[in-house]
Amino acid sequence: MAGQPGVTFGARSRVTTLMDTFNLFFTPQVKELIIRFTNDEGKTQYGEG
Repeated sequence: MAGQPGVTFGARSRVTTLMDTFNLFFTPQVKELIIRFTNDEGKTQYGEG
């Protein structure tokens, strides 16, 4: 492996919160799918409530 291991300066400069980190890996479309299926599972487990 070339270079130093660990988080790069570029990555550190773009991330200050947990949400920033999440947004690096998940597109808005993927986030919508996660929310939709999480809500569907919640309704299955706990009802419309």
